[in-house]
Amino acid sequence: MAYEDWYLVRDMAALAPLNEGAVSGPRLEPHNAVARLAADGTAGLYGLSAGVTLERPAHAAWFGKPAGMSYAALFELLRPLVDSARGGLWMRQMVLGPTPEFCLRSGAPAVLPPSIDAKYLVLLPVWPAP
Repeated sequence: MAYEDWYLVRDMAALAPLNEGAVSGPRLEPHNAVARLAADGTAGLYGLSAGVTLERPAHAAWFGKPAGMSYAALFELLRPLVDSARGGLWMRQMVLGPTPEFCLRSGAPAVLPPSIDAKYLVLLPVWPAP
């Protein structure tokens, strides 16, 4: 089981006000309480590399680039899958904890090629209520 918490922002500059708001005023103590619970959590900043942003994806595949494969070859390999899954391929831009380099989020299950070792998750939204 895993918990994913995604915030879609326009660009990196949009993170500063979000961060300030999360750790100030009446949000400080709730933020700290949740942070204590997430001691073993991982985090990262991801940018959309291919496909589309889905408001409510139902599936995620987390994975790293296979050793020895170029990024160009990986993107060429995955583009048809991303397109057929009508999903979004997200690539890590900044590490905030040990996270996989890529996440393919889609509405339907997407099986990656055997050369890619992926962790597959079924996503169930917890907020806002479905």
